[in-house]
Amino acid sequence: MIICLVGKSGAGKDTLLKKIRLSKPELRPVVSYTTRPIRENEVNGLDYNFLSLDEFNEKIKSGDIIEHRVYNTTQGDWYYGSPKLDEKNDYIQVIELQGYNFIKEYYEGKHSIFGLYLNVPENIRLQRLQKRGDNIDEINRRLETDNNDFKNISTEPVKTFKEFLKNYYLESIV
Repeated sequence: MIICLVGKSGAGKDTLLKKIRLSKPELRPVVSYTTRPIRENEVNGLDYNFLSLDEFNEKIKSGDIIEHRVYNTTQGDWYYGSPKLDEKNDYIQVIELQGYNFIKEYYEGKHSIFGLYLNVPENIRLQRLQKRGDNIDEINRRLETDNNDFKNISTEPVKTFKEFLKNYYLESIV
C-alpha cells in the first residue's frame, strides 16, 4: 500500500504525515529527492534527499528516480523526484498531483494506492507559508502554480480521506 498525501502548498501534508506515522509507524515514509535549498529545521535524508542537479540527473539515469518535476521558482529551477519503492513494504508519501497520477499508473497491480487530498483554504495556506519564512514572491508563485495544477480536481477524495481515517483509526489525529 502507498498512501499519497496530495494538496496545495501549505496544506499541512508534512504535518499530517508525521501524525499518521505516530499512529502507524509501520508505514515507511517516502523521502523524495530535490535540488531546492534545505530550509531551517530540515534534515537531509529525513525531510528530503537534497541533491545537486548533477546528482539528481544521475539518479534519473540510474532509475532511482521514477518520476520528477521542475518548478521555475523565483530562486531558479528546483527539481523534485520520487524514488523507486520496493513491493514488500507499505509507504506514506507527500507528493504533488502530477506525481500522484504517475505513481497510480506505475505501481498498478503492485501496490494499493490511496490518494488523500487535503483541501485547505488559501488564506490558511498563505499564513502557514509566511510563518515558515518563505519569500513572498515565491509564495505568490506557488499559490498561482497550485491554482493551475488543481483547477480540475474533484473534491470527492475528501470523502475517501474521511473513510480512510475511519478505517485506519486515525480520526483523532486530524
